[in-house]
Amino acid sequence: KRTGKVLNPWDLPYDENTFKVFQLGKTETVFQFDTETVRPFLIDIKPKSIDDLAAITSLARPGTLDAPFGDGRTLADVYVARSNGEEITYINKDLEPILKDTMGINLYQEQTIEIFKALAGYTAEEAETVRRAIGKKEERTLAKATKRLKESCIKRGWSADEVDLLIEQIMASSRYSFNKSHAISYAYVAYACMYLKTN
Repeated sequence: KRTGKVLNPWDLPYDENTFKVFQLGKTETVFQFDTETVRPFLIDIKPKSIDDLAAITSLARPGTLDAPFGDGRTLADVYVARSNGEEITYINKDLEPILKDTMGINLYQEQTIEIFKALAGYTAEEAETVRRAIGKKEERTLAKATKRLKESCIKRGWSADEVDLLIEQIMASSRYSFNKSHAISYAYVAYACMYLKTN
């Protein structure tokens, strides 16, 4: 009524100015991004896409904030550094196909599932059982799954230290991490909020 424009909030045009406001951390009233935890990630990473927003809302969760990288930093710290040019490395090259889209960081629940499928030979159903067990801290299931993962990785040529770090990261990050579809949905809602606010 006010402008004559008809907008579909789920199919808004790409708007550089909207992302500039995200990059400044000016997120008051914006769904899921109006917190002191998220704002530093927006300022440091400078999102330019829905995928970037999805990654940021996933990074700012206890799991990734607590997951160790192995050098005193967390996975969240390393993601920020890599988004600003730090070299991308992997605990082992076997992880590259699974983690390349998130700069070598295990960010989403789907990646945890893929790790168990690709490296431990789990079916999709078995891997989903492990993902659920991590969230519910089902120790018997987890002990069995991590033992199988470790044995399989050692057979593939991993060192014990490499496998132990991977398992530690999985256990920490999956305590409270997002699946990607959830994160993308949040990012679309947040973009709509910011688009309407900015324009």
